[in-house]
Amino acid sequence: MTILGILISEALEREGLTQSRASDLTGVSRSTISKIISGQSSPDPGTLELLGRALGINVTTLYEAAAADFLKSKMDDEEYQERLQRIVREAPRARLQRVIEKLHAEAENDPYLSTQLEELLRKRKQR
Repeated sequence: MTILGILISEALEREGLTQSRASDLTGVSRSTISKIISGQSSPDPGTLELLGRALGINVTTLYEAAAADFLKSKMDDEEYQERLQRIVREAPRARLQRVIEKLHAEAENDPYLSTQLEELLRKRKQR
């Protein structure tokens, strides 16, 4: 799962929506939503806007997540860290812990994400 996938799946859970119901609300096919969540597909800006509005997610946060996922292999550590910081900073406090937990779970399979997430959390604790 990607950072974008984590944000969307958490929002679906929070809103009590299935992928099918989100599809009905947005006009985005259920299979497309599933592929976005699993990281098999990168959404276009229009799809991000539809999902953001339907799921109550700031569209800028979705853009940041999609960009970080896409550019992950092309970014240096500092730039990737900055993108993660923006994503976490923009997550509403009530959802922040759940987003971080899901990022941690995903990081178990991705050493690079794990390292970046640990650095982000270390800096956050220093504040």
